[in-house]
Amino acid sequence: MSKILNLWESDMSKLPLDPNERAALWGKQIEATKKMLDEGRIYDWGLFAGGGGGYGISPADAPQVLQNVIQFSPYIKFSSHLVLSIDEVVEVLNSLKG
Repeated sequence: MSKILNLWESDMSKLPLDPNERAALWGKQIEATKKMLDEGRIYDWGLFAGGGGGYGISPADAPQVLQNVIQFSPYIKFSSHLVLSIDEVVEVLNSLKG
């Protein structure tokens, strides 16, 4: 089954300068992400060890992906990529055989 890989990066220019305000914003974003995980709207999520960015993996449903990512605007920038499974790649390769 195809999936969407969402790469994300914090837009530091949009984040509050006050550490308490920034922590509160990040807390709300983490809670929204946990809710999407619990609901199955995303399968996996992670923060890159260097901070400031990460990834999420979700079902290949473009309207749902937009709904997932738009709620984090303007604080997070996303780049979404359709990903094929190994079985889907094999199916495509088999279709090329004469």
